[in-house]
Amino acid sequence: MISFLAEAAVDPQVVAIKQTVYRTGADSELMRHLITAARNGKAVTVVVELLARFDEEANINWASRLEEVGAHVVYGVVGHKTHAKMSMVVRREEGGLLRYVHLGTGNYHSRTATLYTDFGLFTCNPEVTADVNDVFMQLTGLGKAGHHVHVWQSPFTLHARLLEAVAHEAEEARAGKPAGITAKMNALLEPEIIYELYEASRAGVRIDLIVRGVCALRPGIPGLSENVRVRSVIGRFLEHNRIFHFHSTDSVYLSSADWMDRNFFRRIEVCFPVLEDRLKRRVIAEGLQVYLEDNTQSWIMDPDGQYHRSAAQQGGERCAQMELLAQLVAKPGAPVQSAGPEAGLAPWRSNSSWYSTRRPPGTSRAAPCSVSRSGPAPSRVRCTASISIRPMHRSPPRAWRSGYAGRDAAGSRHSSAGAASIPGCTGARNTRLRHRLAS
Repeated sequence: MISFLAEAAVDPQVVAIKQTVYRTGADSELMRHLITAARNGKAVTVVVELLARFDEEANINWASRLEEVGAHVVYGVVGHKTHAKMSMVVRREEGGLLRYVHLGTGNYHSRTATLYTDFGLFTCNPEVTADVNDVFMQLTGLGKAGHHVHVWQSPFTLHARLLEAVAHEAEEARAGKPAGITAKMNALLEPEIIYELYEASRAGVRIDLIVRGVCALRPGIPGLSENVRVRSVIGRFLEHNRIFHFHSTDSVYLSSADWMDRNFFRRIEVCFPVLEDRLKRRVIAEGLQVYLEDNTQSWIMDPDGQYHRSAAQQGGERCAQMELLAQLVAKPGAPVQSAGPEAGLAPWRSNSSWYSTRRPPGTSRAAPCSVSRSGPAPSRVRCTASISIRPMHRSPPRAWRSGYAGRDAAGSRHSSAGAASIPGCTGARNTRLRHRLAS
């Protein structure tokens, strides 16, 4: 991503750059490249979120520096945090202008890039880039929400589209067709999503959820969620990506949004599809399947909201993060393969090469992005990311073991672990959903 912007900043054929900034830090190479681009005469537009917690001062300082060199700085939308991770470069090609877009699940922040696991997508698909351009137009102008072909956007369409996708899996299961949902996120709290997941489970949909943090849904309850499994992976790297796989349509989406009220209704978020089959297979393999097979850093949620640590089975110990790390270190830039018995890791494989999972400092992995397009090839673009060592957590935080505690609409404290008649649906504002589930 940094190389992408660095080359765009000095490329004479680039005419415009648009960028969202939520967290970026006081020493941001990305922001320096945007300043360079503005000084070189590019039309630079940056949507800076001033209310990003803990990064307010850094964002204000960068916004001032960008304005000094002539960049167009927008401070987001009143009442909504701009949490989407988007970058767009407009380049002059033979036959016209072409958009190049990067969409990510994590912040453009040098420090979190060394601690978190995230996915990023480079594309020049004309329909996807048109959707992203429309989102930027909303953020920087007075235009209303338009119709997007591929991108789901909150607070407009993301929540409704996710409900439709979950309901469609339930319909397929009732019709006796293959159906399933595998999703990974940081938190699951939104009551209508939880209700639809319960309904899908009742219809026979197999649901696997990898939720790193708080989860208000309760799995394994007979007659309600016996087809749902929930796990949390706590390892040396913070699992930050959001991946949604709907099996009946074989659709894979990446997103900046967790399944929470604030992400659906009080933030600007984007959820975007992985359209190319080989990339889709790699996201499933590296972002979902290997974590479902992890039995050393996984914590499994019980029906009462408590967690127990996963135990190794006959196949031996599986550690998702160490498998990915060992394979990337052993063969930088190569497709992910089995690390082999000498590393003490069980084999698994993926044969694609688009996404770049995090790498340790000092390695030189840089997977080239093979973007399909017409016209002459631009300067080579490379996708890179990095990780650093992080202490391993031995047990989930106390709040995770005891269940989610929050406040209902009346301001009263409640806990979703045993306090509600229907798990995951607590508080006065969710009374309607509890009645629907009970009926």
